[in-house]
Amino acid sequence: MRRVLQGESVPAPEKLLSLFAPPTQILQRHNPGKGVGCGRKLGPDEVEGGIVSRYTLVPGAGTDHAQVAGSLAGHQARFGRAPWLVAGDRGVASAANEALAQTEGGKRGVLPQKGTLSAQRRGYERQRWFRRGFRFRAGIEGRSSVLRCRFGLGRCLAHGEAGMGRWVGGALEWQTWRRSPRRK
Repeated sequence: MRRVLQGESVPAPEKLLSLFAPPTQILQRHNPGKGVGCGRKLGPDEVEGGIVSRYTLVPGAGTDHAQVAGSLAGHQARFGRAPWLVAGDRGVASAANEALAQTEGGKRGVLPQKGTLSAQRRGYERQRWFRRGFRFRAGIEGRSSVLRCRFGLGRCLAHGEAGMGRWVGGALEWQTWRRSPRRK
């Protein structure tokens, strides 16, 4: 309103994007040809079999670096042990997260780095276990697309932060139930 009525330049976190969904944020897409979008970032934690064990609505629209520590802590609290594989995309990769994945995580940390790789790093990322973990992580993208298109995570019809959490939890529960081996 300040921007329209008074001609002020308003920073992105202070902008009201929706009257019905105030938690909506401006999201920068890092794909060529894609501009900015509106919505919320979802941080799902997935275990073997494609089951989402925990999810968080990411509070800020920034980087995903800070999500790794919470993800590992949540996994250890739920299952009582560290995961044997910690996999993430290039947005999560950092030296601190890689060290955290190897110390508090399990045996393997699959966090590919951005940009041009050194010969040593290229050799590390070409190891068989790293490539298999990377392919596992790539499969998560397909499942997240199914969540968005088929299970209603493309648009939230509930209002407020709590409503958004219920909407996401319901979609994830429905997706997990559909994949359940008991159902067949």
